[in-house]
Amino acid sequence: MIEKRSEEQIITQEPIIITFGGKQYEFKLLAYKEARKWRKEFAEVLKGMPIFVNAVDSTEHFKQAVDGMFIDIPDKVVDLIFAYAKDLPRKEIEAVATDNEMAKAFEVIMEVGFPLSRAMVGAPAMLSR
Repeated sequence: MIEKRSEEQIITQEPIIITFGGKQYEFKLLAYKEARKWRKEFAEVLKGMPIFVNAVDSTEHFKQAVDGMFIDIPDKVVDLIFAYAKDLPRKEIEAVATDNEMAKAFEVIMEVGFPLSRAMVGAPAMLSR
């Protein structure tokens, strides 16, 4: 489970701290312009996922779906991590990080990468007050 950032951490733009291979690394939140570009990259990866969940109509399609879900998508998720956390030493981290650590990093980035979307979901309740 991801620890939610405090109001102070959000206001002061405190960097994210994540551990890979027993070593702590930190990276800054992206400014809006860069975050917007990152969200577009995220959306492109997400758009490719339906091909993997549709009914499989042939052995070749099944092989493609398996490769996509278990090889291509995880690699694209790691690409998204380093696209967001630009200052992290990718080669160093990839040499020591576990899949679980990469997943945790991605979860943290997802938490900070979509605050406006979450705010929009809550907008109807705020308007009905």
